[in-house]
Amino acid sequence: RGYLLQEMSSRNRSNPLFGASSRDKARRTEVELAERENNAEIDALSDQVALLKSITQDLNRDVEEQNLFLEKMGSGFAGAGQVIGKTMTSLDTMSRSGGTRFAILIIFAIVGTFLLFWWFTSKEKTINDPSIP
Repeated sequence: RGYLLQEMSSRNRSNPLFGASSRDKARRTEVELAERENNAEIDALSDQVALLKSITQDLNRDVEEQNLFLEKMGSGFAGAGQVIGKTMTSLDTMSRSGGTRFAILIIFAIVGTFLLFWWFTSKEKTINDPSIP
């Protein structure tokens, strides 16, 4: 009989639900359920955080690439500005030495360029739409 009591007391220590009241069992079951739900929600939140981290890293990479592109464009525009400045200086020098004749030549060049562009664009419309005469 002593052995049986000792066995029951060891079971009581190893299994907390053994010999406990139904209220205690229900309370422990609720706590375990709540812990499982919390763990599931924590896992879902960690997945969302990992996704947001990945998106943020992609955005950072894109921003760095765009900044590099803009820096290259800025240096390209600076170079083009220098070329245009030199061209304008040369045109100014030529206009001072050529006088009226040079001005008329420039006007004809601008008008001729405009007419060439107009002719090419009107020809392109005719090719694309045969109903236009």
